[in-house]
Amino acid sequence: MNGKVTTATEMADAVGIKPRAFRQALRAEQFDWHSQNSAWEVQTKSPEHLEMQRVLKTL
Repeated sequence: MNGKVTTATEMADAVGIKPRAFRQALRAEQFDWHSQNSAWEVQTKSPEHLEMQRVLKTL
């Protein structure tokens, strides 16, 4: 990993998706690694980041 952190908002903005819609889709996935009400922040190129990218591609 490269240590750089990204957020759901940054990821959504980069592809022209509304951040709120992206976060809603992420919540629907109920990832084990994300706790309720915590920020959607992950290290780039981490497994969590890859999962978020997969969800983003569905929107």
